[in-house]
Amino acid sequence: MISAVFKNIGKGIGYFFLFPTLLIAIAIYAVFGLLVFVYQFFKLIFLFFTGRTLFSDLPEDIKVKAILDDKVNGSKEVKEEADPAPQVQEQQPSEQTAPVYTSFATLYPEANPEQEEKPSSNIESEPIEEEQIESENNEGGDQNA
Repeated sequence: MISAVFKNIGKGIGYFFLFPTLLIAIAIYAVFGLLVFVYQFFKLIFLFFTGRTLFSDLPEDIKVKAILDDKVNGSKEVKEEADPAPQVQEQQPSEQTAPVYTSFATLYPEANPEQEEKPSSNIESEPIEEEQIESENNEGGDQNA
């Protein structure tokens, strides 16, 4: 029982010294992080307006820039060596073909089973009156009987 009391007292003393130390470490880390944030913010603003980036170019970027520089320098040399009069080739008129439209059913008939086509009824532009509906219902009833 006494050993349990000493264990609790020992934990209390440990927490008494460790908790403030932990708080001080967290506060130092937060202040350091805030200073780095402010420094990076102003540095990036400066680099942005001067046209540079924060990070250096990757090896791939360096190769691409070299290739583009060679193309730009090579094209200037070719222009200087080229004849002043350009050669014009006549283009022959080509026949234009109409586009071909296909459907999924045309390309894959096995995927689309045949559907029975229902005959479409004539659609009138005039509104249907109640008398016509009743007469059609009566005729339909006579056919079924």
